[in-house]
Amino acid sequence: MPSAWSGMNWIVAGAAAAILLQGVAGFIGELLGGRPWAGAIVTGGGILALTALGAWLGLRAWRAAAFKALQKRYEYRKQKQRAQFGHSVDPLDDRTH
Repeated sequence: MPSAWSGMNWIVAGAAAAILLQGVAGFIGELLGGRPWAGAIVTGGGILALTALGAWLGLRAWRAAAFKALQKRYEYRKQKQRAQFGHSVDPLDDRTH
């Protein structure tokens, strides 16, 4: 079953993005006194910065979710041990229950 984003759709989207970015670079180059090379540098740098920011935020969210899942697994293990043996792995946990 073909997906909604087949190979041809990715090619068209990539071409549209490239044309859009060329236009943005040209516009910025004109704003910088008719220097198309400066517009290309600013646009490329901006794309790299946005990509790095997105990767950093994604990694941060992934690490937070992984830590939360680890805490949940550990809590489940403590509850299971408490039910089976009458006490938990965590000595501080036994004082509160």
